[in-house]
Amino acid sequence: MTTPRIFSPHPLCERQLYTLGGEHQHYLKNVLRIRIGDAVTLFDGSGSDYRGVVERLDAQDLAVRIVNRTAIAGKTCRLTLAQALPKGSKMDDIVEKATELGVDRIIPFISSRSVPKWSIEKAADRVVRWRKIAIEAARRCRRTDIPPIEEVVPYEDILRMAQREEDMLRMARQDIAAPSPPWSESESAAKCPVLADVRDAAFCPIIFWEEGGQSVKSILHSENGRKADHFFLVIGPEGGFPREEVNSAQERGFVVAGLGAQVLRVETASLVVLAILQYETGIFSEMNDDMKFNNIREVKT
Repeated sequence: MTTPRIFSPHPLCERQLYTLGGEHQHYLKNVLRIRIGDAVTLFDGSGSDYRGVVERLDAQDLAVRIVNRTAIAGKTCRLTLAQALPKGSKMDDIVEKATELGVDRIIPFISSRSVPKWSIEKAADRVVRWRKIAIEAARRCRRTDIPPIEEVVPYEDILRMAQREEDMLRMARQDIAAPSPPWSESESAAKCPVLADVRDAAFCPIIFWEEGGQSVKSILHSENGRKADHFFLVIGPEGGFPREEVNSAQERGFVVAGLGAQVLRVETASLVVLAILQYETGIFSEMNDDMKFNNIREVKT
């Protein structure tokens, strides 16, 4: 049986005892039939897995003692997905699958052809829902960090955010203190890491357009694509981008890309793009020994 993996909203430390919340207690005790001494893996979104054992188990309480911590090696590049709001519940699936595919940040936005016209309150409620979906997806796929889901913004804000990201990278290359990042101040810096080796790094903003553009392969094999440590990907709504929005992106330094002659559904296009980028940047590698350890039923103390 695979070791259960549970998200903790609070920071974790080695050798400490943690009492799990009610929903986790029910899942572990009544569904998985966990017993004292069984292995449980906890993670808090900071980039590490915490292996523990059930130390206390009764009708009111289930507590896990952390045995050790395993830090996961850093990524070679970052992926930001700026996704125009699609119809219905499609964004739920995009957030879930993008988290599984290792995206580092998701920014939902409204373009001129976006169908959803939400109130501020409804948009905020959806963001809360998407953040919960990202946590659950990270738990299932053994991901140790959780991609921040930003508030819904207008299309023009996406272009400004990309420009700020590029400015930050340029300043980092020059060893100059960077300004505050464009994500929410409430997000942990550990969840929005800046790669340490940036002297030869490049920023690669790409907007995808069904009416054509460069192939993804040619972009990735260009000089900027080969050096890129951050890809900023912009995917449009069901109706696609009007030419004016694409022109605005090009004026801000975006490369226009196409995905061939076939027109993909928006939820398909996002996942295809992420899968291609992750394949090229090396996330799809052989399972290492630390990951295999998570399949062991018991932890020896």
